[in-house]
Amino acid sequence: MLELRPAPESRAALVRRGWAEDRRVDVSGVLAALRSAGYRIDPVMEEVLSCLAGIEAGPVNVEGTGFKNDEPFVVDPLGVGLRHLREANDLAEWFGAPFCPLGWWLCRSHVYFTSGGLVVASLPGVVWHVGDTLSRAIDFMLLADGPLVRLWSMDGLGG
Repeated sequence: MLELRPAPESRAALVRRGWAEDRRVDVSGVLAALRSAGYRIDPVMEEVLSCLAGIEAGPVNVEGTGFKNDEPFVVDPLGVGLRHLREANDLAEWFGAPFCPLGWWLCRSHVYFTSGGLVVASLPGVVWHVGDTLSRAIDFMLLADGPLVRLWSMDGLGG
């Protein structure tokens, strides 16, 4: 069973948008579409999508550490996943684990996660670290409570 334990401020923002700890929605159509597109979806990924599908939460804090966090976190695995399989495959190659599309965040970046917990946000030319666990990533996207760290970029900066 997925244990999503965001900070109280993040939890409140999610609850206002319809999330609950025991929330599970039918994502069978989403999973079928992602698998048909070529994603390798495991049971942990299924549970994450079932727990969060359709949630959109605005930032709790807009002023981040060195960045402006002024866009919502939107859970839309098909909106990201059906357009960006190559990006997910590149991430899998770079990080050594399959990635599942989660949705959108800052600058309409594409948010992906692994069943091991790593969450990243990707745009053409840059990959940001969002969290080492899903709970931490949600806190970061809503609270902007740390620096925005580049893991990879085309200019060679970052990880």
